[in-house]
Amino acid sequence: MREEFPEGRIKVVTMINLRILFLLLWHRLTFLFLKSYTKNNRSSAKHFSHSTGIYTLKKVFDYNKMKVNKYLLAAFLLIMMAGCKKDTVVQPIPVPVHPVMFYKDLGNFEVSKGHSKSLDIDNDSITDCSFSVQLVGDPIMKVDKLQYYVFSRIKRNLLNNQNDESPILNKYDLIRNEHPGYTWYELSFILLTQKIISDGGNSWIGLWKNADHNFLPFQIVKDGNVYHGWIELSMNTVTEKLILHRSGISTEANKEVKAGY
Repeated sequence: MREEFPEGRIKVVTMINLRILFLLLWHRLTFLFLKSYTKNNRSSAKHFSHSTGIYTLKKVFDYNKMKVNKYLLAAFLLIMMAGCKKDTVVQPIPVPVHPVMFYKDLGNFEVSKGHSKSLDIDNDSITDCSFSVQLVGDPIMKVDKLQYYVFSRIKRNLLNNQNDESPILNKYDLIRNEHPGYTWYELSFILLTQKIISDGGNSWIGLWKNADHNFLPFQIVKDGNVYHGWIELSMNTVTEKLILHRSGISTEANKEVKAGY
């Protein structure tokens, strides 16, 4: 975040600059005085020996005094001009205000085989998405697949890539209309992770296989407006359970949000 400069600090900086300017001018005046004094002092010795010495020496000092006074007046005017300039006010960069969110505690619900869960994220009594597990046999590859997926309804969007996967977000990652490599689609079937069961051993694949309080981006479309939100998930491959922690949805239309905010 850009640093904000209080008005008092600006005045202190201005005074410091004026003091530096005064010291530089004083140094210059001292140099000019000594130079002028040395030059005229030489001539004063000559006049002193040939005429009334006291009178001539007084003229020399009067001349030097008049010359220095001119320089002091110039320095004073410069300082006054600098002091009359308006202090430069640094305008702070406005900090974006995060939209107000509507949250739901999902009670750490454990999705497993035979235990599905449907969510009404914005609490309008309409199901937005469902999480479930299915066992699929693959006779060609001679493996079974225990698949964990999420399915969205009409005007309820999930991000899809070319492999029908959705990104796994960390806390405070932005959720907005544009996500490189992904497109928002309604009626989406997203495979989060799956366990491959074979005679040669078992293995887990999928973007969400190691999820630990990560966030699934979500959209709800109403009256042509888009509301961004997220669902917090974890995956336990030891117990073979997908855990639903909580959800959040923006109450303000067409605003980007931060995951987990």
